[in-house]
Amino acid sequence: MTIQQKFELYDLLLENYEVGQREKMGLLGHYLGRHDIKAKTYRCGQLKEVFEQMSDFFTIDNEYPENAPPIPYVTILERPNEETLLAEEIASEEAIGEKFASLPERMDGELLHFDYNQQDRLAKYINGYECRLSEEQIEQVHEDYRVAKENETIVYDKEHECFTFPLSFETPNELPLMMSIKADECGERCPWKVHFVGIDYARAKKEDPGDKLRSFAWLGNQTEFLRSLAELAKEEVWRFNDNPDDYYILNQYITYTFYKLKLSGKVYEAEDGSFAAFNTGLQSRKLGEDIFAYFERNAEGASSPYKFRCFCSSDSNDNRFYYKHMFDEFGEPKPAEYFTEITDLLFDPKSEVQPMYQHVFEDNCGRLPFDLLEEKTFRFPQARALVEQIKTASGAEKKVLFKQLGKEIWNTEDPKLSMQDTLDGAIKRTLKRVRRNYKLAVPCFYPKRNKMSMMLPLSFTASGEPELVLVCERTNSGNYLGQTILTLAMAYVDARLICQPGSEWLNTSLITTSEQPDTFDEN
Repeated sequence: MTIQQKFELYDLLLENYEVGQREKMGLLGHYLGRHDIKAKTYRCGQLKEVFEQMSDFFTIDNEYPENAPPIPYVTILERPNEETLLAEEIASEEAIGEKFASLPERMDGELLHFDYNQQDRLAKYINGYECRLSEEQIEQVHEDYRVAKENETIVYDKEHECFTFPLSFETPNELPLMMSIKADECGERCPWKVHFVGIDYARAKKEDPGDKLRSFAWLGNQTEFLRSLAELAKEEVWRFNDNPDDYYILNQYITYTFYKLKLSGKVYEAEDGSFAAFNTGLQSRKLGEDIFAYFERNAEGASSPYKFRCFCSSDSNDNRFYYKHMFDEFGEPKPAEYFTEITDLLFDPKSEVQPMYQHVFEDNCGRLPFDLLEEKTFRFPQARALVEQIKTASGAEKKVLFKQLGKEIWNTEDPKLSMQDTLDGAIKRTLKRVRRNYKLAVPCFYPKRNKMSMMLPLSFTASGEPELVLVCERTNSGNYLGQTILTLAMAYVDARLICQPGSEWLNTSLITTSEQPDTFDEN
């Protein structure tokens, strides 16, 4: 972190907190998150690492509840002298410059040692399972280092006293990877060594696909925008509750449909920039004609180039002028396409399914059935204590506790193995059912990865009623990688992008209101 970044973060917290105030780190993180600031913003994996880099601004201590993991607290200190810190930063940068000049020009065995442990670590990140790097992959690492050195994209990590650079590889979840190197203190083999391989959280912070439509056009009143589309389109349930003004599903649908169209170059814009249009993928209630979104040029200096005018179709009398204007300019815009082969819509039950256990249990613990978590943590005091706290928690605190519970499960061997066995059993039962009824596997489009996947319903009870969904992506081997888990509501939204789900288990009437969001941030 730069001195400027530290003072910006400090001043932001002082807008809501006071000097000397001691607060839970998780609540501070939630406040920063509302301002789009996360640990990843500063190339850190956890918020604690950010505060640890700011010892002149904050102190950290822990409270230790009985039979529960420690809870970190942050105390806000008096504002430090900015000139003093800047002078220290300048002196430090000069020292770093000298170290940078001594970096090897190339990455090979004589100058920079890449041991087998770090190679295996990188291979697991790339492939999602334990294996060895190929010769081509090792050569690519060497090339990534050369490019980073040439383009000066190597960054010094003060905390760990090492240099980091980006790799061209990604995890199966499309998270970018990085590598760090540092001087070998022993120096027996060569002067430098690979110090660490991991996820590059700074590069992982991408623009949310859901923001694309709103940066393209001003939509006016959100509810009215969605209602006008719902009333023109064929009748369909666009909500998980009884609120007539809740168009959550429709909002997700039109937002990510636009994202897909934009990626495919199917958002049509007039040459003079006077208007734009796209195919919503929905059909009119009157005669089943395609419905189009029509936009006019926005005022000069506005935050978006267009503003929403109306939805129109060839059988819409009210807005036929806009349909004719669009048609005269470039005909009817084409709808989004999500698959090229019919096999993209079918699940191969003969293939193996390998779930990404850590991502499921540690990162998405809050999506698992709560009664399952209660059952699996009952014999483990620390995990059980977290479950009890979650029962009475809400909002930001609840999210923090689920994160802690996920880490506790993953880092404790017995509950982790028990959860893995339970998930494997649920997948095995589902695959047996899919072999008898291929319609149980539902195709979906995953917006943030821009890829087609298949969704498998999982049940952890004797009733067989779906409680969770495993998103499976076909790999080059022909098998499936269980990338993540979704609630039924999240699964419905992803499936609806392709078509209205007709599955016996994926139905809005079967999805309870309690399953609808906070948990819609998909990973």
